[in-house]
Amino acid sequence: MNEVFISNEDACWQHIRGQLSGVLDAADVGAWRLDLHTGLATWDSVASRIINGTTAPQTTPCTLPIHPDDQPVAQARLKRAAQGLGAEPLAVRILRADGVLRWVKACGRPTVYEGSAARYLVGIVTDFTAEKEAQARIVESERQLSTLVNHLPGVAYRCALADPWPMTYVSQGVQALTGYSVTDFISGRIGWADIMHPDDLKAVAAEVDRAVHEQRSFDVSYRLSSADGSERWVQERGRAHYDNGEAKFLEGFIWDISDAKSAEARTRWMANHDALTGLPNRVLLEELVRAKIAAGDKTFAVLLLDVDDFKRINDTLGHSAGDALLKEFARRFSAVIGGDGTVGRLGGDEFAILVDDGGTQDLGALGKRIIEALSAPIENDLGLLAASVSVGASIFGPHGKTWTELLKNADIALYAAKAAGRGNLKLFSNSMLNELQVRSSMLALAGSAIERGGIIPHYQPQVDLGSGAITGFEALLRWEGPGGRLELPDQISAAFDDPLLAAQLSEQMIGRVVNDMRDWLDHGTPFNHVAINASPAQFRTGDFADRLLERLSRADVPPSKLQVEVTETVFLGRGSRYVETALTALNQAGVGIALDDFGTGYASLLHLAQYPVKVLKVDRSFVQRMLSSSQDDAIIQAVISLGHSLGMKVVAEGVETLEQVARLRAKKCDFAQGFFYAAALPASKVDEFCVRAEPSRRRYAG
Repeated sequence: MNEVFISNEDACWQHIRGQLSGVLDAADVGAWRLDLHTGLATWDSVASRIINGTTAPQTTPCTLPIHPDDQPVAQARLKRAAQGLGAEPLAVRILRADGVLRWVKACGRPTVYEGSAARYLVGIVTDFTAEKEAQARIVESERQLSTLVNHLPGVAYRCALADPWPMTYVSQGVQALTGYSVTDFISGRIGWADIMHPDDLKAVAAEVDRAVHEQRSFDVSYRLSSADGSERWVQERGRAHYDNGEAKFLEGFIWDISDAKSAEARTRWMANHDALTGLPNRVLLEELVRAKIAAGDKTFAVLLLDVDDFKRINDTLGHSAGDALLKEFARRFSAVIGGDGTVGRLGGDEFAILVDDGGTQDLGALGKRIIEALSAPIENDLGLLAASVSVGASIFGPHGKTWTELLKNADIALYAAKAAGRGNLKLFSNSMLNELQVRSSMLALAGSAIERGGIIPHYQPQVDLGSGAITGFEALLRWEGPGGRLELPDQISAAFDDPLLAAQLSEQMIGRVVNDMRDWLDHGTPFNHVAINASPAQFRTGDFADRLLERLSRADVPPSKLQVEVTETVFLGRGSRYVETALTALNQAGVGIALDDFGTGYASLLHLAQYPVKVLKVDRSFVQRMLSSSQDDAIIQAVISLGHSLGMKVVAEGVETLEQVARLRAKKCDFAQGFFYAAALPASKVDEFCVRAEPSRRRYAG
């Protein structure tokens, strides 16, 4: 404001207000005058409202309600202005009488009379509280944003557009992420590219360049090398800032994803590997085969391995011991293969091997090494365990051109290896398909017969070798074929190795036998008892004895009329506890217990003492060779002597000649059954046979 030379001060004041009132009012600027002699201050209406909260012009002593903290500055400025030493604006806080705190800005200059010193200060005043509060909000917002950014688990940044991306701003989180300070990056001592993994740098730079060119965001993940040498995975999302379409700089956010990457790697590993052995699983093996095929590799083979009798081993020793054995099997297989292939576990005791060089001769030698490796005794808590493995092999090309075909044909070969005696390797051949089809046909026929209720028992008599009397019958399975013809069980023999079908066959047989016994009892047929075979699968249900006794009770058939025959295999494995419970319950109820095919399996004297066996049955294979083999003859004698010493009766199966009858009678064998006496009879012929057999019993007795 320039100095004003007007002779009358009031006229000067009025001149200022008159000339500028419209402008001042429109700008919400107040005018004031301070009499330096009297200390009185004159305020126009705007200044009065700003300072005192009133709208009327007034003249008052100059006691401005300035905030105590701002008064020293205000007084110094006023003094300087009165002396004509400066008129810089003064910004202070005032505390109005109405309790409102306002920020005001004032400036003034002295008025000078001609030839005399200044008496008045004239100036303007504005309220800039809103501006000050806006500034405070901006500062607070920036503070909050800075606090937030610097405490985020990551790094906010602004950097140059191109590699090595020097930073112009980087948040404090960079220290935790990289081990380097903010200063390291801002000073240019380190560029971001300097700590990126060399293998990732090119791909990241290319993606950022594309995003800048296409004016879009980028999202990349890569590895960083921290100051301590450790490696971390990070995710970065950012975008270029543009000015009139020209990219100026990059800004974005980077955060640590190392844990997520590790979890992802673990998940991926678990999805492709067997948790117990750590070997590749079926999914990964299939991927490896696909990769070989895609790469044009045509010299590989697939081996499918199955540990023989592992279920029995696992049930006998327990699952923990079984798991330890599987780990040892995996170790041995891997040691044999080395770098010449990949060992995987498909599940259970089934392993697979991808052999890089699949020549026939090489496979034979490899199979031999694998079998030998597993046959070496394995040490466990219960001592040494011997195991064997069967192997089926298929070669890419002649035996299949996909993983599915190769695995299927290796499985067929494995089945052939087991059928051939186990502990050997079989290479797939087309003839094996016929064998598989035969087995599948057997299972289908058995299932169909069961569904139609076509399982029909026939009864073969058992004869007292001393008296020739009929002591009972054994129920032998016959089944009705699709054409209604009765067939021998040999044509569905594969069904007896299938746990589900075996149990269903036995259940249907038992139901028919109980009904037949009820009919014979009603007709007074002297059948004495009927022996039926029970499969191992039936005992595993845990309620076999209860169900059988309930069935006898419903039919009103005395339990003593029934004899249950079991083979030696039911005594083995964890299911043996169910067998002992069931046989004990049946024996206590009056059901006889017979051990079938004694001498051909795994039964020991301990089993004979542990279970309530009353009858031993000599397998027909010994009887058929007894006249030509001194060894088989001796075995029969030993079984008879053992049975008698334990208070058991002995039955010889498969007796077909008079010479066999004579030899068995000489050995004091108790009973016999076979074609020499009669073939198996339908239920309707049993009564007639019992009537006819009575007069001829002396002939049977010799």
